[in-house]
Amino acid sequence: MKRYAWLIVGVILCCGVAQAAVWMPSVFSDHMVLQRDKLVPVWGWAAPGEKVTVTFAGQKKTATADKSGKWMVRLDVMKASNDGRALVVRSSIPELVSGEQGGGDRSQEAGVRGQEAGVTFTNVVVGEVWLCSGQSNMEWRLNQCESKTEALARADYPLIRLFGVARKASPLPLRDVNGTWEVCSPDTAGAFSGVGFFFGERLNKDLDMPVGLIASSWGGSGIRAWMPPESFSMFKYTEEEADLAAKTAAEYRDALKKMDVDVHRKWADEAEAALVAGREVLPLQPLKKTVPAGKQQSSMFNGMIAPLIPYAMRGVIWYQGESNGADGMGYRDMTEAMLTAWRTRWGDEAFPFYYVQICTFF
Repeated sequence: MKRYAWLIVGVILCCGVAQAAVWMPSVFSDHMVLQRDKLVPVWGWAAPGEKVTVTFAGQKKTATADKSGKWMVRLDVMKASNDGRALVVRSSIPELVSGEQGGGDRSQEAGVRGQEAGVTFTNVVVGEVWLCSGQSNMEWRLNQCESKTEALARADYPLIRLFGVARKASPLPLRDVNGTWEVCSPDTAGAFSGVGFFFGERLNKDLDMPVGLIASSWGGSGIRAWMPPESFSMFKYTEEEADLAAKTAAEYRDALKKMDVDVHRKWADEAEAALVAGREVLPLQPLKKTVPAGKQQSSMFNGMIAPLIPYAMRGVIWYQGESNGADGMGYRDMTEAMLTAWRTRWGDEAFPFYYVQICTFF
């Protein structure tokens, strides 16, 4: 173990690698929309015990990173605002830092011990934020719609912001998604959810305020993949699946631990040999693991919903159902269980959930 510790220190010194002082998830980026009339959680990671300060629209909030490095502040309730302002996150720096961390468009400043560094997000507005989820009905892009020509021609909406979550399934909850906020325009709207676009367009016109749309959907998926683990035990139809979901996660966790050890040991041997021979030390590559889409309970919730929690939002629109045609009335129960669990996770027992009732393929 001492050998590996020495090697890692040596590689860090040789390669000039340094850790950033503060890391933010991708749902925080330039052009984002913050939810009006609600407390707004802002979170990320830093060195344990490090103080982090968040400033926005005249507010200044401070938090201390816990033992795991997680920190969170909550901005006070705000009214809707079209003004694009900066949200600034700063933390004290225990050592030299440089580079860019996290997803989305953001600036990362360097600093030294005793100074501050962090991230600055620009063109941030306050309005209505909605999550758009489901299967292909929600994923269907605007540029695939029959009215795409007319819709794209008028899609110049600077106050509508789009965040598309990349497909990612996982047996265990992830802490981030791959995506970034974009200003709605004819160039960006085409690849976004058609249903999401039309919904946001209507809201923007009726409310005359910024609208943020987060699209997290996967064509052909079944509802089980979007249900948090605890939701399977809420009714008898899927009671047995709660144990299966827990067993799958436990087996994956055990395999992951073994794989991590094996991969790090191999990298350490190769890196040590490279250092002795005077060759370049190649960086440790991140592990890449996938699970079949729609076939494992909670896999899409873990990979595409859990990392967004507790981003403040008004509610959810949901468009899914064909893949669960054989479940009959069980689909109704699963939808209720999923919604109950989502609301509990977000800490908002009353957020609206609008869904389309559709026929099945069966």
